[in-house]
Amino acid sequence: MTATPPGAAHAIAQPHKKEAPSALHRAAEELETTFIHQLLESAKIGGKGAEKGYGSMAVDALAKGIQSGGGLGLARQIEAALDRQHQLETANPTTREVKR
Repeated sequence: MTATPPGAAHAIAQPHKKEAPSALHRAAEELETTFIHQLLESAKIGGKGAEKGYGSMAVDALAKGIQSGGGLGLARQIEAALDRQHQLETANPTTREVKR
């Protein structure tokens, strides 16, 4: 019979907690939602009631629904690009200087 290391049963019994999204992640998702919203408005999604305010509400709900369903993948790309840039800047502080 094999002995279970101390604490192993506790680690197995506890589900993994999801980490809270970072500020960068939240900002990237908000940017993607705004972009989706603009696309939908440009496509005149929301019907003829758009002039009366209901169309805008429909566009907002649809944009948030698309984002919560995984979005277009832009948030992940934006977050990855900004994270790479941040890592480069922290590794080499001279890259932050503005070249004229």
